[in-house]
Amino acid sequence: KGGPGTGKSVVAINLLVELTGREMMTQYVSRNSAPREVFKKKLTGTRKKTHIDNLFKGSGSYVNAVPDTFHALIVDEAHRLNEKSGMYQNLGESQIKEVMAASRFSISSSMRRSG
Repeated sequence: KGGPGTGKSVVAINLLVELTGREMMTQYVSRNSAPREVFKKKLTGTRKKTHIDNLFKGSGSYVNAVPDTFHALIVDEAHRLNEKSGMYQNLGESQIKEVMAASRFSISSSMRRSG
C-alpha cells in the first residue's frame, strides 16, 4: 500500500520479471491500459511482441478463465478493479474473485486509504 510515487508499480514489474524468470506463468494486471502500454513499449525488442503482450492484461480478462490457469497474477492498483467485466459491466460476478480463481496466488497493490 502507498500513495502515488511510492514504487508500487516498480515492485510489481520486478516481481513479474522474477516470477517469469522462474518459469512461472505470471501476468501483470491493471484496469487502466496506459501503464500496460508504457511497460510494453519499454520491453519492445527484448522478446517477441506476442510474448510481451501475454505478460500484460486488463482486469476483465479473467471472466471465463479456467481456475488455477496462472501461477500468479500481479494486480496493480487493485482498488480500481470493477465489480463486473464487459463493455456494459454485465459479465461475471467480481473481477477480484475472477483474478483470485484464475491464479494459484495473486498479489495486489493499492493506494493507502486515509482515515
